[in-house]
Amino acid sequence: RFSKPEVSLARRVAQHHMRPHLLSSGFPGQSLSRRAKYRFLRDTFPGQLNSAVNSADPAVSDGIDVLCLAIADYQATHRHAIDAETTYLKHAKEILAYAFESDGFSQVRQQTLVDGRMLMATFDLPPGRRIGELLAQIQEAQAAGEVDSAEAALTLAATWLNDSTTATV
Repeated sequence: RFSKPEVSLARRVAQHHMRPHLLSSGFPGQSLSRRAKYRFLRDTFPGQLNSAVNSADPAVSDGIDVLCLAIADYQATHRHAIDAETTYLKHAKEILAYAFESDGFSQVRQQTLVDGRMLMATFDLPPGRRIGELLAQIQEAQAAGEVDSAEAALTLAATWLNDSTTATV
């Protein structure tokens, strides 16, 4: 009999094990983008982006478990695809490096540029889902290297808010 966390881990790993295959086919012969690596790690364990980050970070460790299963699956089903395997394994190594490098996934999760209160005060917004959506977009832009300061994050948020306002008018 397995515990609830073990069952949950097995479910997540099985659910996401095709993600590395899709990533590799989406970036043939080239490196994965920072955004793609961030999304992979973020999505392999959703809802935990604000937890404390350390070497036992569930999002990172679950992402590694997903990668291990995906590599085993790939090697079992593509025994003669040497060129594709080289690219595939290169992409897996890129995700692992991003998970642990000093300016990678853990850094983005630890160092939030703005918080919900700052967004509400700056743009006179009410609390709600829109604040969470903006924070998620800012965190993804930070992971992609598009913003690196609170000012840049607020400028980007202003652009998104302006675009969404004009789209609904």
